Amino acid sequence: MKSLPLPLALLLLLAVAVSAQDSNGVYGVVRTGTPDGAFGEPVAGAVVAAIDESGKVAARAITASNGAYRLVVPPGDYRLVAEHPSFEPFDTGEAVLLVQERHFTLFNIGMAPAAAPGIAGRVLSPNGEPAVGAEAVVTDAAGEEVARFAAGAEGRFSGELPPGEYLVGAQCEGFESGEAVPVTVAEGIAAEATLRLAGPEPRGGFQGLIRARAEGGAAGRPIQGAEVTATNEGGTASRSATSNEIGFYRLLVAPGRWHLSASHPDFEPADSGPPGLEAEAEGMRTWNTLLRPLVPISGIGTCRRQFPIGIGSSYGERHIVYLRVRHPGTVTAVFRWSGDAAGLALIVRGPDGVPLRVDGRSPLRLTIQVRQEQIARGFQWEIGVANFGGGSAQGTLSVSFPCER
Repeated sequence: MKSLPLPLALLLLLAVAVSAQDSNGVYGVVRTGTPDGAFGEPVAGAVVAAIDESGKVAARAITASNGAYRLVVPPGDYRLVAEHPSFEPFDTGEAVLLVQERHFTLFNIGMAPAAAPGIAGRVLSPNGEPAVGAEAVVTDAAGEEVARFAAGAEGRFSGELPPGEYLVGAQCEGFESGEAVPVTVAEGIAAEATLRLAGPEPRGGFQGLIRARAEGGAAGRPIQGAEVTATNEGGTASRSATSNEIGFYRLLVAPGRWHLSASHPDFEPADSGPPGLEAEAEGMRTWNTLLRPLVPISGIGTCRRQFPIGIGSSYGERHIVYLRVRHPGTVTAVFRWSGDAAGLALIVRGPDGVPLRVDGRSPLRLTIQVRQEQIARGFQWEIGVANFGGGSAQGTLSVSFPCER
C-alpha cells in the first residue's frame, strides 16, 4: 500500500480531531413562550450560552432568523441561559442539562416578552458598588414626583411609565442624592438610566466572629462562609458580608438601628433579636454569635417511582403526574419512549410555578436540586410529558427524589 504524503496525512488527522470535538453539544430553537408552556414565533438575535459546573461560559451563540442555535461543548452538565433586549432573560437555574459524548442534546427555549415599556437601570454608590435599598425617584417636567422604584440586590430597578420626558434621581439612607438624569420614555421603548449617589460611604457598622456552638454552649471552631446580614428597622435596606477563615466579618452601614442575622448551610441560623443593634456614624460595634450545627435527619434516602405514560398525536396533549417532595436533595426525571412522535417535551414545575423544560427524542432527562427555601414554599411538584410535534408515543417516566425510608 502506498503511503500518503506527510502533509496530506496531517490534514486527515486534523480533520478527524475537529470532527470528534464537534460531535457533542446542545442545539435547538428559541421561540416566544406562553404561560401554558407552548412555543410561538422564532426569536432571532438572542444570545444563548452554556454555563459549565464551575460557572464559566463554555460556549455562546446568536440565534439565526429561524431562532436556531448550536453550541459545541465537551460532555458534562450545563446550565443554559438566553438573553434578548425584547424578552425576559431565560435561565434553566437548578435544572441540569446533560451533554453526552458524541451526542447533541436538543433543548428548545421559550422566552417571555419583556415587561411593558417604562424605565430600567441601576443605582450605584459613590464607589461604583450596587446601592442596596436605594430608590429611583421620577419627577415630571413640572418637578412633581410621579413614581418611585425600589432598587434590588444588584442595585437594579424597573417600572412602567407613560411616554414623556422625566428626570430620575436616586435616594438612599446614609448617602446624599446624586445629580438627576433626564430620560425620554417613548411608545415601545424602555428608557435606561444609571444613577450614582453622592456623599460619604458609611464609616460605622458591625464586626465580629462567627463560631460553632460546642457542647455546653461554649464557643467552638470558627465558621468560614457564614453570611451575616444587617437589615434596617423598616426592612427597606440591607447589607451582607461573609465570614473569612477565622470566622471574622465586617459590615459598614448607615447610622441607625439594625437587625443582624447569621446563616450557614450546615448550621441553624441566629440573629440579634429585638430591638436590634444601634450603629453609630463612625466606629464599629461588635456582634459575635454562635451557630448550632444542624442535626442530621436520619432515615432520609432516595425513593424511585415509575409511571407508564401514553401520549396521543393531538397537538398539546400531555400527561401529568404529581410528586410530594418534603426534603432537600436531588429530583431526577427521565422519560424513555418508543413510537412515531417527532419529539416530546418533559416539563417539571415546582411550588414556585416556574416550569423547567427539555424537548427532544428519547430519552429526556431533567435534574433539579431542591433546596430548603423551595421546601418552605410547598411540597407539590408536577412532572409532565407533552406532545407539540405530532405522532404518538408509549413510554415510562422514571422519577427519583429524596424521601423518608
